[in-house]
Amino acid sequence: MKVLSKKEYENIDRELEKKELYQKLHWAVQQLPHIYQSIIIANEFEGKTVRELSKEWNTPMGTLLSRRHRALAKLRDILENHFIEL
Repeated sequence: MKVLSKKEYENIDRELEKKELYQKLHWAVQQLPHIYQSIIIANEFEGKTVRELSKEWNTPMGTLLSRRHRALAKLRDILENHFIEL
């Protein structure tokens, strides 16, 4: 049986924390209305720009920027209300 070093334990702890944070974030995104979920997933997770989404969805950039701003504000509220330590 291999004994782990302090650094290896720290790496495991960090990975577990990242996994837990991802799970919380995923849950919080699922709480958003669909219209906000779409912009967050496409922009933040898939890496599409607002300009790309504007063309793809045939929606004005200003509209998408506004939705993104509101979506991020709602997401922040959800995270703060359910996971105070964030």
